[in-house]
Amino acid sequence: MQKRTVLKLYNWWRYTVVLLTLFSAATVNAAAPRILLRDVVAIPSGTNGMTRIAFTLRPDADGRNVAQFKLQTVTLNGVNAQTTRLPLYQGKLDANGEIPLAFDFPTSNIGTSANGTLNVTGSYSYEAVPRTIALTHAVTLPTATNLGTIIARFYLPETTAPNGRRLLGASEDATIRLNGISVGVSNAGISTLSLAPARYQLDAVLPSQARVLLQEQAIDVVAGQTTTLDILLNDEGETTEQTTLESPECPDGILSADFSSFQLKFALNGAVAKLESFSEVTLRAPGNFSDLTDLFQLDADGTIRASNLAVLRNALTAQAGKLQLHVSAQDLDGFSHADTLSFSLGSYTIKGRLQPPPSAPTLPVAGLTISLWTLEEHLGLVTTSQADGSFEFATKVPRLPILIRAETMQGGKYYYATATLLMSGDRDIALPLLGAIDQLNGVPSYHLLNETLPRRADTIMHLPRAAQQAALQRITPRNVEGVSQSTFAMASFEDIAQVGTATLTIPQGTSRLSLRYIIGSGNYPFCPGCDPTYRIERSPFNDLWSVSLLIGASGKQLFATSNAVKAQLRVNPGWQPDGSTVELHEDFDVSTLTASRAITAYLVVSITSSDGPSDPLNPDREFSDVSSAATISGEISTSPPQALEIRGIRRQSLEEDNIKTLPINDSSYYSMPRPGSTNTFHRKFVLDIKKPESVTLTRLKTFLESQPGAN
Repeated sequence: MQKRTVLKLYNWWRYTVVLLTLFSAATVNAAAPRILLRDVVAIPSGTNGMTRIAFTLRPDADGRNVAQFKLQTVTLNGVNAQTTRLPLYQGKLDANGEIPLAFDFPTSNIGTSANGTLNVTGSYSYEAVPRTIALTHAVTLPTATNLGTIIARFYLPETTAPNGRRLLGASEDATIRLNGISVGVSNAGISTLSLAPARYQLDAVLPSQARVLLQEQAIDVVAGQTTTLDILLNDEGETTEQTTLESPECPDGILSADFSSFQLKFALNGAVAKLESFSEVTLRAPGNFSDLTDLFQLDADGTIRASNLAVLRNALTAQAGKLQLHVSAQDLDGFSHADTLSFSLGSYTIKGRLQPPPSAPTLPVAGLTISLWTLEEHLGLVTTSQADGSFEFATKVPRLPILIRAETMQGGKYYYATATLLMSGDRDIALPLLGAIDQLNGVPSYHLLNETLPRRADTIMHLPRAAQQAALQRITPRNVEGVSQSTFAMASFEDIAQVGTATLTIPQGTSRLSLRYIIGSGNYPFCPGCDPTYRIERSPFNDLWSVSLLIGASGKQLFATSNAVKAQLRVNPGWQPDGSTVELHEDFDVSTLTASRAITAYLVVSITSSDGPSDPLNPDREFSDVSSAATISGEISTSPPQALEIRGIRRQSLEEDNIKTLPINDSSYYSMPRPGSTNTFHRKFVLDIKKPESVTLTRLKTFLESQPGAN
């Protein structure tokens, strides 16, 4: 059964991390992030022969999901959008936490029916193994007989005018937007729009002066009807455009540390703003805030360009972690722009060679796609192998743990190349494409060509807290033929993966296959003598782990995931206070695969020691006295133990009945008390829980971690 539980958290602070434990032998399974396609309407294109479709990408729980969604294809009635901008990574959220987009389609190709279907595909930038997400939505298209008319009249407050308002004058051109997309300007305060039947969100703005009082006004267009609207603009405070700050030098979120140029531009839906001036360029890094405005100049084409590269380079390379540049500017039409560009510095090169496995020595290795993902900041790069299997990523990579992945299929069998390692220097890697039999035979998943000897082995020297004996927690082996098999691995030599495998024969007619796994670490979430900032930004302990589930004679990958133990301070699966992740759980429907015969499942777990030699900002500090290896254990089973699962956690929304009486704010429901005070409001969360009928939830415990000084 599915159950919803509301969690109230008081004394919330900006950097608080919440660790949840449900007492019922609980397992945690984060719900797959989802995204919604909404407000799909046809709007005036301004281009002859084109039909423009506007839509918004909206998260169903957390705004960061939609901000990290990369568009791959956009079609209307099977016709591709008229654009060269795909794939498109659109990371700018509007005031509602959504992303408005619009694409043009050749009208002559989409048919004459008023019924249209918009199809959008994309993937999440932070996923190590990107999954293609397909979205579909119906849309009413404009025809000669179904148009309705909206006459909008725009006013500004005026205390001396009748009714306290006045119509915009001839020189006050308001830019009109439908669903976040500009469709023209008003003429002496009036705009007439002919639209297909639908509900539209109308917004209007006077550049940097005023906009619709309630940001947007919903209007319903009915075929054959004319509706007149009187709309009051708000002239209190400056308005800022929803443009995105971009830099051509770091399109993948990575700026090479030896950059020879650096440009900044504001863009929306592919159009670049023509800037007239800029007033601010500030650097924001962990523990640092610097004004860099004097290091930039404005070119004639409106580009903000670095004018003192040497000083800028020194300012950026002196920082650790993710960097942010905040820029404020104004364009030639008087619109204000302000946004923040987040990026990391790439310091190291990575190249390598794909190799055929022992089980298929003639396997072709040319023309394969190799993907690289950083496990902490979710940055992605892609390249292609040459005829001899060699490859090289053109962009330098930050000092972060990475996942490299490639795959191919031949003769009905799948082969995967996977490596997790820390980029602490230039890397040259041999990357074999392994089938299921190769992985079970212990063939190494990679080896470094520019390093011949392992540097050291982790040893359990001591664990500072008795509770952290859980670092060696493992799933209790059951190992019943046809029912369950388990495996275990512990980190050892640095940059040498330690692998555990398990093989399970799944009987014919089996409907369900379950995967359980757990990671342990003696270094996280605690680090003796370390403050929270140190643990997150500077600790060198960062062992890497991965889990892969292969199925059937083909060895097709049914599931794969990877992470770095330090990244888990920020992202799921988070650390429990005892130094473990508790059990992570995935279920798979295998009824189709086992309908006619028994099949075999293969579980491969891997863990690699990637502890840096020292604190990167304090090289003299010694860490060996607190080192302990990370561990991973897993089980595949056709009859898993009954358990309670946390399927997801999200903040509660305004629409839910029991909080409709709360004051409307920014939907976060938090307060930040002054020192010595406590919170007035609380923040509510909803836990989506799946549990057996026989289990009763009796207690919920939260562990609150916060920055020094937080209440």
